[in-house]
Amino acid sequence: ILLGPTLGGLPVGLILERFMPGRRAHAVADVIEARAIHDCKIDPRVGLLSALLAALALGSGASVGREGPIVHLGATLASMVEDRFKLSPGARRTLLASGVAAAVSASFNAPIAGVLFAHEVILAHYAVRAFVPIVISSVSAAVIARVHLGNFPAFAIPEYNITSYLEFPAFAILGITAAVVAVLSELAVVATDRVAWRMDMPLPLRVALGGFIVGLIALAFPQGLGVGYETTDQALYQRLPLWLLLSLIVAKTAATAISLASRFAGGIFSPSLYLGALTGAAFGSIASS
Repeated sequence: ILLGPTLGGLPVGLILERFMPGRRAHAVADVIEARAIHDCKIDPRVGLLSALLAALALGSGASVGREGPIVHLGATLASMVEDRFKLSPGARRTLLASGVAAAVSASFNAPIAGVLFAHEVILAHYAVRAFVPIVISSVSAAVIARVHLGNFPAFAIPEYNITSYLEFPAFAILGITAAVVAVLSELAVVATDRVAWRMDMPLPLRVALGGFIVGLIALAFPQGLGVGYETTDQALYQRLPLWLLLSLIVAKTAATAISLASRFAGGIFSPSLYLGALTGAAFGSIASS
């Protein structure tokens, strides 16, 4: 548990230092930037190396998400096709969004979510001309993923029943509580990043040190390692005690902030789902008692 993220940080840091512009892995924000000001062009080497870095980070246990790197990889493959066929600017934007939709669809087994994400986040508008290609791409990716991985949702949601309208104020309070947790986690990421960049050490050692600290946290709370889908499922089914739920909210926030600040490649979406599920489960335990 301790050596996994520590040793995994060394090759991540070496690749970042020697081969990546800006010494960071690229993700969703870079796809939006490519669509907005770079004519949908993404350097294939940067895109493929970012995917490799994310695989190394997740495989060694860093507390990051997989969706951001997958979205960037889908956009990278689309950009390579765009360059191969020398498409018009409008067609380039459509194909870029199609690659992103396929990535989200395959990752979550959610083709509708892939279509909506591509339109709202990447294109930033709904266009009839782009809708049909994006739908075809998203559905095709979902079919291939289901053949290869099986047809099951990313999360199995248990049966819930609303027994009284008096529960609705509690849902509003939960929304406020979740927003507070989200703001605090974002502040933790920003503050940890600023502290990390003031550290004067070679980047490979910095990533390895971040992995070592994540490993120390995982010695007490191993549920904080990796993407964390299993723990999210356990929270949805109320299989974790209240003290562990509250502790994991703090531990996961710290592990994610340290992983991102030390430059492990990965996204923030999965940790956000993790924190939201645990916050809701803890809130429900307290409210029902």
